[in-house]
Amino acid sequence: MSEEFIRCKQCGNLNIEGSKRCVFCNYEFEQESIEPQKVEVQEDTSVSSVETIPIPGDIKKESEKASLPKIPDISVAKQEQKKQKKQLKAKSFEETTLTRKFFMISLYSILIAIVHYLLNLLISIISVRIENPNVDAYPLGSDLNQYVAINAVSIILGIPFAITIGYIIGKIVRRFNGKKLSIVLWFSYAVLLDLIINIVLAIILIYASGALYENDVLFLKLAGSAFIFVVVSIITLFLPMISGSFIIFTKIDKIFFPKKYVEF
Repeated sequence: MSEEFIRCKQCGNLNIEGSKRCVFCNYEFEQESIEPQKVEVQEDTSVSSVETIPIPGDIKKESEKASLPKIPDISVAKQEQKKQKKQLKAKSFEETTLTRKFFMISLYSILIAIVHYLLNLLISIISVRIENPNVDAYPLGSDLNQYVAINAVSIILGIPFAITIGYIIGKIVRRFNGKKLSIVLWFSYAVLLDLIINIVLAIILIYASGALYENDVLFLKLAGSAFIFVVVSIITLFLPMISGSFIIFTKIDKIFFPKKYVEF
């Protein structure tokens, strides 16, 4: 930066060109005899120039950008997470072998069938009424109905149990299958296995407890559990178990958990 100065003849100090008096000694300059002198002024590099000073608004924006973290889109993240879960589930279905499906579904179905038989035994204890404790239960006589009565409430009690069992079996079958036809076939297999286990368990307990020869009342209770289950299942065409697996609980889930059934 360069400026024009004039030197005072009296004190020798520099004054800005155009000054009429010296600012130091008040000496009056003679305009004709003034010779301006060019003096170089060193620029202070430690202080930023006006051009490089940022606008205060820009500083605020930059500080806000630096201080505030980027907020992720939660809805998009959830959608991506659900999509990844579906992809992993579909992949697991493809990788599950037929042997593993058969083993796992059979194992779970047998365990569920045992619980189901115990529930049916509870119904039998409540609903099978022995009119005469000395009845000859084996071989079955034609007059058995005169000594034994089965309460109709057993059918009503068997339905909620069948719905619950069907729901559990349906959840297990879906765990290893993705296609609808495959689910139906494996569910039918699981229900058949449940029916067989209920009958087999009744026979095993009858022989293990000696109820066939010693205690006719116990025999009627143990056999009645399987009898009630088979009769109720045949009369209702296994509809309680089917509805528990495919209809009722799915609709309840859709009412209370609609996001589980949203397609992306």
